[in-house]
Amino acid sequence: MTESGAAPASPLGEPLVDAATVAAFLGIHVASVYRLAGRSNGLPVVQVSAGVRRFRPADVRAYIERQTRTPQVRSSRAAQLLAGRPRARRNELATSPQQSVHRKQEP
Repeated sequence: MTESGAAPASPLGEPLVDAATVAAFLGIHVASVYRLAGRSNGLPVVQVSAGVRRFRPADVRAYIERQTRTPQVRSSRAAQLLAGRPRARRNELATSPQQSVHRKQEP
């Protein structure tokens, strides 16, 4: 440990981390980390020895970047809301008083 409390830099780069550390970082269960590591396009894993798997912090960050999606507007209503246009009221949509769902009842 250095005077600042941080671990000294390794000449090999960042140290490998275990599944529990990755799970805590991602906010998921440890079993989910191993499931992600088993997928072909999932989280890259380093097989240190039989039954011992570790993860590179850079690979975890790259995985997060690959999984990050930008929201896409799928409906015209959502597009209107995002554009800041006010919503049309029901009576404005009706073309005649007979079509209005809010017309006054005749006595």
